[in-house]
Amino acid sequence: MITYSRLKPNIAHLSMSGEITADDYKQVRPKLEQAMNEVGVLNFLIEVMDVEKFTMGAALQDLKFDFTHWSHVGKTAIIGNKQTHERMANALDILLMSKDVKYFEEENESSAKEWLNNKSNLH
Repeated sequence: MITYSRLKPNIAHLSMSGEITADDYKQVRPKLEQAMNEVGVLNFLIEVMDVEKFTMGAALQDLKFDFTHWSHVGKTAIIGNKQTHERMANALDILLMSKDVKYFEEENESSAKEWLNNKSNLH
């Protein structure tokens, strides 16, 4: 499941848990596109908690979204509590080459928000 909210006009908050499917991405995509239309470049705070399964369809929807909206994706802060989430952040960093992706432990959520608000290293 993916839940969506906006922390600020330029920061989308996605919380992921349980099984992540293509349908989850299809439900949140219009909200993200609307936010991008409003602000141009959107930063992401993604909380990955207790994800049991990330389907291939979800992965394909994620890649499709990222490449379709390449110029509208700013920084991405990933918050998690497992070592695999850090690997996911590193993999995203490689995939998104010139985009800023950074991993934060769950207890450092305030640092993640501060990093997203810092305009000094925006692309």
